[in-house]
Amino acid sequence: KWCPPPRQTLKVNCDAAVSENRNDVGAGMVVRDVQGNVLLAAAMTVEHIRDPRSIEAMAILHALKVSLEKGWRKIIVESDAENVLNEINAYQPSLSLYGNVVEEIKSLVSPFIFCQFSWISKVGNKMAHELARLASSVYTNMVWIESFCLKYHILKNLFPLYHALQTISHVTTPNLTFHFKPAVFFLSLSLTLSLFHNFSFPLTYSLSPAISLSPSFF
Repeated sequence: KWCPPPRQTLKVNCDAAVSENRNDVGAGMVVRDVQGNVLLAAAMTVEHIRDPRSIEAMAILHALKVSLEKGWRKIIVESDAENVLNEINAYQPSLSLYGNVVEEIKSLVSPFIFCQFSWISKVGNKMAHELARLASSVYTNMVWIESFCLKYHILKNLFPLYHALQTISHVTTPNLTFHFKPAVFFLSLSLTLSLFHNFSFPLTYSLSPAISLSPSFF
C-alpha cells in the first residue's frame, strides 16, 4: 500500500518493465506530495540494457535525475526491487553487474537535503509499473507535469502512437474507438489511467545511450 510522505517531502515511485512482444525496456515514475497529488508522471525508454536488476537500477537513476532537474531536494524514492535498494543503501562500493549504476545513484544524492531509498510492494508500486509498461510498449518518452486533470488528455495524446502501429484489433470505449497493438495492453492501460487524478499534457525527454536526461521543453 502506498503511504504519503512527510510534509515538505515528495515521494518518488519508480519501476521498470520489459515489453512481452518486442523485448523493449521502459522505466516509469510518479511523484506525489503529502496529500497524494501527482506532481509528475513519466514513461521513459531505457536502451541497451536487458539484465532485470540493472533495469530496475536504471529506473531509480532516471527518477533521481528527473528530481534533480525539477529542483526537488527532499524526496523518498520507492521501488519494489529490494536487492537493488540494498546495494544502494550499502556503505561499501557495489560489485554487482549493475554496480556502475548504483555508484552513479550514490553520487547524485549529495545535492539533496533529504534523500531516502525505500522498498514498497508491487501492489503499492503499481502506478509506476504501468507507466513503465507504457514506455516499453510504445517505445517513446512522455512526461506529464503538474495539475491538469482527466485521463481524456492522456488518451488523446497516446492515440497517435497507437494509430501508427500496425492494427491487429480494436477496442471501443464510450464515445471513442481506438485501434492499437496490443489490445490487452490498452485495456490494462485504460484501467490504470482511471487511478490518476492530476496530469498535464505530455512533454518529452530525450534519452541518450548514456541515459542522461535533457528536457526538450518545460
